[in-house]
Amino acid sequence: LGNVTIVLTALGMVAMRTNRVGAGLAFGIALAAVPKPLFIPLLLWMLRYRRQSLSGVLIGGPVASLVGVLVLGVDRYVSFLSTLAAGGGLPTDFVGNLGLSSLSPTVGIVGNVLALDAVVAGIVFLSADSSLMVASLSGVFLGTYAGLYSAVPLLISLPVLAASHRRRALTIAGLSFGFLLAMPVIAAASMLVAVVPLPHLWRRAKSSSRAPAASRL
Repeated sequence: LGNVTIVLTALGMVAMRTNRVGAGLAFGIALAAVPKPLFIPLLLWMLRYRRQSLSGVLIGGPVASLVGVLVLGVDRYVSFLSTLAAGGGLPTDFVGNLGLSSLSPTVGIVGNVLALDAVVAGIVFLSADSSLMVASLSGVFLGTYAGLYSAVPLLISLPVLAASHRRRALTIAGLSFGFLLAMPVIAAASMLVAVVPLPHLWRRAKSSSRAPAASRL
């Protein structure tokens, strides 16, 4: 599934770079074939900023699912969804799980709820590029387990953030090397970097606020 995440990320990048129905069709078909919870936050982001592309996702996904049901039968889908809900039959404490659920299932559920809350708050209160970064990283906290591939959607938001906040993007890119050691912690820190102004921005704001006062003296 890690390799599939790369394909889904590439199709998601196409869907989010432009706001067209056609751009989201392939992404919807792919998500119907391999539904992964870590892309839910990105769909929420598209609901505000890429509604035409999201329409393509909502068209392509159901159509692909309908074709699959007609060809394979309903039983295959029920079995697949049951396995997906059970985390693929893997225990949450297996060595490849780098998410919060590796600590306990309860911690994982709390992480799911907080991650979705963060995405909604980001979409409402932050700029498009900062909220996209939050949405792409929150997938680390979603699902019954999280492998290193959960951070792959970062490739969608990092170039977008770099266009407007290059230093923030470089900082997050540097932090990403620590995903293997403590992925949830690094993901949360990266979200803060995307949201909280860096020190040089604070200094610039202070200097600009002092300028009018100085001119009046």
